[in-house]
Amino acid sequence: MELEKAYSRIEEIHGLLTKGEVFRGYRAMPVASTGLLAICGTLIADRFLAAMSSTSFVLYWGAIALLGFSLCTADLLLENLHRGSLVLRRQTLVVLGQFAPNLLVGAILGLAFCRLEQADVRLLPGLWGLCFGMGILASRPFLPRAIGWVGLWYLGSGATTLLFLSTASLSNRSMALIFGVGQVLAAAVIVRDASRQRAEFPADSSEGGPDHGV
Repeated sequence: MELEKAYSRIEEIHGLLTKGEVFRGYRAMPVASTGLLAICGTLIADRFLAAMSSTSFVLYWGAIALLGFSLCTADLLLENLHRGSLVLRRQTLVVLGQFAPNLLVGAILGLAFCRLEQADVRLLPGLWGLCFGMGILASRPFLPRAIGWVGLWYLGSGATTLLFLSTASLSNRSMALIFGVGQVLAAAVIVRDASRQRAEFPADSSEGGPDHGV
């Protein structure tokens, strides 16, 4: 009985640590690479795929998004779930759980737009940007404080694209504007936070653990 109480208490402490400590499991390089994927995807689409149908548009950008998500998720699983501490593993699951509903909504929107006219697909980049921004802001209590500005970028650029720039010729370029810039900004926040951590706690950075700034 006492052992069960002690174990339960340890679980509570781990839960408090998970909620109270900033999650630094994201690394700048995988995050920035997703932004570069969006920019490269736009360049390819503008040159070779300018007249895509709504289904082709969703499948094309869905494949790019899946590739970027796979890169970041694989990095998280390898660095945090496999090599990290128990607290870091719990934090990783919590942060992914906060973000997952917004990714699901974005996927549902994409499937719904496959059934609409080609002209309507121009609204999708802005809607995706809004979903992504809400996901970042939902995760903000667990992430470096400056990540809130990235969430606002996604909301602002998504809303602007949706309301003022939702033309067929700009649909692909909107993806580079929203996600290319947004992910590079997120990577910059991660690098800045890692630099501040190294400056404040130089002993921690010399222990040989993984550097989540890169």
